[in-house]
Amino acid sequence: MKLRNYQDIVALEQSIPDPLAGQSNTYAMIQAGAAINPSAPALSFFLRTENHHRPATWTYAEWLSDITRTANMLHRLGLKKGEVVAFVLPNLPETHLAIWGGETAGIAFAVNTLLDGDQMGELLAAANTRWLITTGPFPDREVWTRVEA
Repeated sequence: MKLRNYQDIVALEQSIPDPLAGQSNTYAMIQAGAAINPSAPALSFFLRTENHHRPATWTYAEWLSDITRTANMLHRLGLKKGEVVAFVLPNLPETHLAIWGGETAGIAFAVNTLLDGDQMGELLAAANTRWLITTGPFPDREVWTRVEA
């Protein structure tokens, strides 16, 4: 099928069944996606640009396992459905685990790492945050100091 115009694109999209249609939440979508091809790469990450040709990678099966483990950990710590787990994290693989595991166990809430401590505190209080996920003093002491405040 040649795509010559917008109608051709719409027709193509409607002709392909959506394997994720009907999923009730993000975790169910991730499970369904992982079932399609568990060994396919789901996430790749490199900390430094010079390592871009050798990223750390996770398959969909590994990624689903790590998300499940994160959600279970939060649940065991006491997080319940409807409660907020906030995260103040740079873009790391652990950030994605905080997002998807936090959303699975409760409500995930992103807080910008560049806000000052008072601004973070106001947002965390307004969201009635139960748990906070962030990095320790290393690798970014400035973020830690703002979060600690």
